[in-house]
Parts: sequence; structure tokens; C-alpha cells
Amino acid sequence: MRIVLINHCHPATPHVCAVRAREFARALARLGLEVVLLTQTLEGQPVPIPASDLAQTLAAHDFAVPYYLACAPVGFSRLRRLRAGQLPALIRRPLTLWQLLVHGGMFTDWRNGTQPYLEPLATQFKPDVVWATFGNTDSWNIAQQLAHTARCPWIADVKDHWDAFIPAPLRGMTARRYRDAAAMTALSKSHVRTSGPWFGRTIDVVYSGFPTVWRHAKPETETPGLQISLTGGLYDDAPLQDMCAALAAWFRTLNESDRAKVKLVYAGNDGDKLRAALQTAGVPIPLDDRGFVSLDDLFAIYRRSRINMFLRTNRVFHHKILELIAADRPILCYPEESDEAKDIVADVSAMLYSCDSVAEIQHALTSAMGRHFTHADGARLDRYSWDAQAEKLLAVFNRVVRR
Repeated sequence: MRIVLINHCHPATPHVCAVRAREFARALARLGLEVVLLTQTLEGQPVPIPASDLAQTLAAHDFAVPYYLACAPVGFSRLRRLRAGQLPALIRRPLTLWQLLVHGGMFTDWRNGTQPYLEPLATQFKPDVVWATFGNTDSWNIAQQLAHTARCPWIADVKDHWDAFIPAPLRGMTARRYRDAAAMTALSKSHVRTSGPWFGRTIDVVYSGFPTVWRHAKPETETPGLQISLTGGLYDDAPLQDMCAALAAWFRTLNESDRAKVKLVYAGNDGDKLRAALQTAGVPIPLDDRGFVSLDDLFAIYRRSRINMFLRTNRVFHHKILELIAADRPILCYPEESDEAKDIVADVSAMLYSCDSVAEIQHALTSAMGRHFTHADGARLDRYSWDAQAEKLLAVFNRVVRR
């Protein structure tokens, strides 16, 4: 089977927006499918190949790995200024509405840049199905056009919440533009609940997973010391301030010997924000700010930590919970985790401290530091890996193609 996956973020983008499509492209290739992943180019990078060379490079490609096709944005300079918030506030909202109503998306420049590549993709690669993920509607616009040209079905994926990215007056009308999708998939059940009513159809849940090799990593021979990790976005100020206050209070309960062993490792793009919050709260714990790291480096951080913490926003499902349970270390979440995430944690018998107050965070830190690890159920955990979830996605592809 030949598949084109479409996602706005280039696979090398140092942001979570690149992960879902990139990892499914790799996992589907391991299943023996021929996969093209179409994205935008990295900021400031040249176009890898001209459209005139696409057919030749596709023919020469070894599809044991995905073919990455990056298309540079073309034109619409005012649109880039609008996205960057560089236009006057009074005209940003009407321009956004105009852009969505007339052009169907906020990344028309990227869509414009894909145009020379769609015909050779359709006629030379000849996809059996196109799958596009919603971080913006232009990935779906490109999928519609490519599927029409290739005379194949397309599938709409929802990895970001419809309500969060589409203005309220346009949600129903915009959703109806994509009623020709042969199927829909979504990152979680919560995405189905918030997005599903706008589409009025069945949506298959396909989770973003974790690398299978994580499950078979060599067991740690020693219990980690007093390293704590905090990973991902830090979002709103209040929860971050609460977490820092809890860290300060917990640290004060330790004896001098243990205090010398404590280290906080942060992996994410908000290091400056964390540093300022720690200073304001008077947290004397040394901070090792790693910035954005690869998945393998992230796993190493998880495994070397006594407890792995993250902050939530909007009380919705965050796929990092699956990466965290794969590391087989206690997890601390604040504010409280969603019921869906709690159900997955319970399903695999992992350890989660779902906290809703500073006192609960402090108690979780004390508890995690003073007990032996309990281990997740490996066989159940395997069902949430990228490879297992890719098989679920392939089942959707097969169903659509047969139909």
C-alpha cells in the first residue's frame, strides 16, 4: 500500500507538533508500506528538491524508510505577519476570519508551495490513501486536493482540538468543508468528544505512542538517586508557581545529606520561564536545563529520575502520558490528570500521582522518594507503542481502501 501523510511541521522540527506524523510514518514503513510524509520546510532551510525532480527521486527511494517531502511557503507575506502577531490588533481578527472564509486556512502560503508537487505525487507515486493531521486546516486542504487528483480516499486526523483553533462562528461551516473525508481519526477520546460534534460521524481513536525499543531497554541495576524531571510545556503561570512552591516546601523537609543529592532536570522549550519561577519561589534545587531533546534523550532522562513530573493545561489528554508510563518510573501530574489518562495508567498498572494542590504535590514527592518502584504490565503497555498504534491506523486505511 502507498500512503501520503501530511503534517505542517517538518519531521526535524524541535517541537511536539512534528512527532505524531513523523513516528507514524516510520512505524508504517516498518510494516512494509511505502510512505511519503509531506510537510513544510524547516525555517530558513532551502527546498530539498525541485518539483521537476520529484518523480525521479521517488523512483530511486528505498521505502524501508519514509520519503520526506518538504515544501517551502510561497507568497502571502501579510499572512506570515498576521500569524506572528505583527499586524495591528484591530485588523487581526477580521483578517483571520477573511483568511478562513476565503482561503480555508491560515497557512495558504504553505499550501501554495505544495502545488507543483501534487501532480507528480498523484501520477508517479499513485497513493492508495492520504492521511492528514489537523494542527491547521491547510493540511486537510492539501489532502483533499491531492486525493482528488490521485482519485483516492483521504482521512482526516485530529491531533489538536477543533474548538481551540477554529473561531466559534466558523466551526460548523468549516467542518462541513471536509465531509468528503472517507474516515476520521483522533489523538484521544477527549479529542473525539470536543471535535466530534462538529463533524457528526464516527471517529477512530489512534493514540500517539512511544518507541517499542523503550519497552526492551536494559533494566536499571540501581535505583535512581534523587533526580527529578520536569518535561514539556509549562503553560499557565499559576500551576507552575504552585509546583515550585511544592518543590521548595518538600526540599525543606529533607536532611542535609539528601538535599545534596537532589537535582531537577528540565526538558522543553520553557527553560527561562522555569528558571524565573524557581527563583521567585526560592527553590534552591540545582536546575539542569536541557532544552528540547530527542525522544531517546528524553527516555534517558525519565529512566534516571526518581519521579517524572509534568504540567497539564485545559484538562485534556496529553500523549506524553504514554511516553512516561513506558519509562516505568513514578509520574507526577499537576493539575489533576484526565479520566482517560487515568484509565490508561490503571490498565497498565503504572504509578501516577495525579495532584490537585500544592500539598498533594509535596506528598507525592515524599512518597515517591521513599518507596520502591512498582512495575507496569509490559504486555498491556505494548498495546500503546507506536508500532501497535500504527497497526490500528493501518486497519483504518485498509477499511477505507476496501470500501
